[in-house]
Amino acid sequence: SEKPDVSLVPPVMKRFVAAQYPPALFRQALRGSAVVQLLVKTDGTVGKVTLVQASHPAFVDVAIEAAQSLTFQPATRRGQPVEVSIRFRYRFRPEVRRRGRSRGLGRYGRRTWQRAPSGFSSVLGRVVERGTGRPLRGALIVLPSLQAEALSDAQGRFRFGLLPAGQHPIYLPGTEHKSLRTRIRVRNGRTTRVTLRPERQSYVIYRATAEQPPEPGEMTRRSLSAEEIEKIPGVYGDAFRVVQNLPGVSRSASGALVVRGSAPQDTQVMIEGLRVPLLYHFGGLYSVVNTDVLAGVDFLPGGYPVRFGRGTGGILGARLALPKSGQSWSGTWESNLFHTGLLLKAPLGERTWLTLAARRSYVDYVLDAVVPAGVLPFTQAPRYWDFQVKIDHLFSDKTNMTVFAFGSDDSVSSEIDEPPRAFPEARGDLDTATTFYALLAVLRHQGQQWSSRTMVGSLASFANASLGDQFRLELSYIDVSVRQAFTFGEGPLQLRTGLDLTARPFSLQVLAPIAQTSGERGTTNGNPPSQGNAFLAADDAEILPAIWFDAVFRLSPNLEVVPGLRVDLFRGIDNGETFTPRLNTRYRAAKGLVFKAATGLTSQAPQPPQLLPTFGTPTLLPQRGWQSAVGVEWQIVDAIDLDMSVFHKRLWDVVTPNPGLFPSSRYSNSGTGRIWGLELLLRHRRIGRFFGWLSYTLQRATRRDFPGAQERLFGWDQTHIITAVGSWKLPDNWEIGLRFRLTSGNPQTPLGTAVYNESNDTYTRALSECRNCIRLPAFHQLDLRVDRKFVFDRWILNVYIDVQNSYNRQNPEFLNYNFDATLVTYGVGLPIIPSLGLKAQF
Repeated sequence: SEKPDVSLVPPVMKRFVAAQYPPALFRQALRGSAVVQLLVKTDGTVGKVTLVQASHPAFVDVAIEAAQSLTFQPATRRGQPVEVSIRFRYRFRPEVRRRGRSRGLGRYGRRTWQRAPSGFSSVLGRVVERGTGRPLRGALIVLPSLQAEALSDAQGRFRFGLLPAGQHPIYLPGTEHKSLRTRIRVRNGRTTRVTLRPERQSYVIYRATAEQPPEPGEMTRRSLSAEEIEKIPGVYGDAFRVVQNLPGVSRSASGALVVRGSAPQDTQVMIEGLRVPLLYHFGGLYSVVNTDVLAGVDFLPGGYPVRFGRGTGGILGARLALPKSGQSWSGTWESNLFHTGLLLKAPLGERTWLTLAARRSYVDYVLDAVVPAGVLPFTQAPRYWDFQVKIDHLFSDKTNMTVFAFGSDDSVSSEIDEPPRAFPEARGDLDTATTFYALLAVLRHQGQQWSSRTMVGSLASFANASLGDQFRLELSYIDVSVRQAFTFGEGPLQLRTGLDLTARPFSLQVLAPIAQTSGERGTTNGNPPSQGNAFLAADDAEILPAIWFDAVFRLSPNLEVVPGLRVDLFRGIDNGETFTPRLNTRYRAAKGLVFKAATGLTSQAPQPPQLLPTFGTPTLLPQRGWQSAVGVEWQIVDAIDLDMSVFHKRLWDVVTPNPGLFPSSRYSNSGTGRIWGLELLLRHRRIGRFFGWLSYTLQRATRRDFPGAQERLFGWDQTHIITAVGSWKLPDNWEIGLRFRLTSGNPQTPLGTAVYNESNDTYTRALSECRNCIRLPAFHQLDLRVDRKFVFDRWILNVYIDVQNSYNRQNPEFLNYNFDATLVTYGVGLPIIPSLGLKAQF
């Protein structure tokens, strides 16, 4: 298991109830044990009891019956009783008087035993899971002919003392694992060492995990573990792409994260609190961080606490995986249609663990080898690579630290001989390259009635792009971030406060046509009369300090109220300051039924290009927003829960291009926005043979560009978004999964007219004044995935095929006009993409 939650105080037994030895076994005088899983409820009584392992079927019922009568002092987290699941073992041995022998010496008399060396073990062994090498704790090992038994410890180790020489059968009874029978040879005066490798009943594991509720101040947190992410079709096991299947997220052809009707740049994407500038490699197929180094992702579409800021959209955070106790070295190797990668984990002593990972695409190698020169438009085929290095160190049970270094690089070059009809000036070489390197450290400490979390990180980013002599961009910046959070108290009142500081010096050189954008989804195939090219060189910085404070009032065991305040300063090229109060409340009306509500203000700085001279307006102020939502969480049964929210969001001071061909200033804070909607998530947890969910979002997102203007649809508005995800565990380590998506089409602005330009023999196109007044047809797609695991003694091979757009739907993605805008067709998205992959775990 991962490093324990030090804020959790385990249950303490108050009343023990012994299990009765089965009378039918007295004549056989069998000894053994049974291990059961107990749900200890908040009142200390035992709820559901399930069998984990038993050495004989007769021990099962009596162990479960006795366990149901146990009572405990309940477990607590931060002073509040919580339900926990624990394992409990009953030992069974008959009360039989032995004559002529010392108890426990088997066939050896006392004199023989006295001649044996002190502490001598005839058998030393380990029990590890076949394929994974994971040590099995609490496994029962039986020597039937000698009526001897042992239990493995946390490292899977076991021992037998002095045993008679000879061949002896050894037996491991199975429940989660298949029964294992073999023989060992015991020699006088020698220790026999053995490793037992029982095979799991199925390596497709849908294990129920203890999911913590949202932290105080979070109205809605939707978390996915790395194991769930890996099995979802259509996302190629990628941690960030899977979020596109959750309620509140609009579909995007590029994979851009559009949350509750906000532009992609309005949502913060972070790894352990450090902002990530680039979410995906080319085409949005894979994110820039290997999912195998993560524990999971947390998605907060709204109603988040005051420790998060500088965004009016949502929050997507990735959590790094903590080392597992007793973890030995292990690794994974994966190769698929797009890249190959390797990950290694190894302990560096008892308190330090190292993780190394790297991936590289090989499309460029394949194309260079099989496609003759000049056939493709690429002079350098697209390629990407990324790497991650993680070191975890445990100072004590209360203090640990993680250091994480990661980086990414993407590049492509091509030669444009025939320019697109929408951009006739586009000729020459197109070159793009983006690179970043990052280093962060997280220090966590749990004190007595207080805790601290410190994150210090730095990220250096470099981007270069050019298109002939029409466009050139060179951008570099260093992002330095410090996040410090303190929590005081664990009872009815808890105080939390912290610092959130970002400094971002940058250097920019750009040669480009003067264009105005608010970051909204573009209006394709429009090229208004050119305002000429402009060159800008700038060296400046963003300085963004913030402090925050909130208080967690637990007014009763069922009612929690969290008011908070955040103060942001915008300095450097930015201007202004904002005060953003927020209020979050949760009320547990009954077991498994929670009502929740949140309201509060948000703010974010304009994008740097909007603030620079020549291309922007330096006097812009931060954009503001007010989010409100109410909802309910209902656990229908153990495996199924429902989460439903109704939300409303109002935006003002939205940065908007000023109207006119030559405005006095390019941008102003004149825009407003309004978004409302409903989110529904019906989820089946990883229990039994199935997991999955059905999500539905109903929303409307509108904008008003300046006072008095007509309200219009936002470019990312999608009225209906339906996603169904399911994965089924089949016998013999087979697994199948599917994902179906149905969404409304995106709004579009049609072309109004096209005028012939004799000077360059092209048509200059003008957009219609009817902004986003037509909508593309609905998008729908079915993705399928099939996995099969092959288990060997020391490693596992997973072979899978992931088919995206399985019925090859030609989904319209944009309007495509002919040269004089008299004919229009739909530009379609990606066709069917089958990806065969291999993943080895060792």
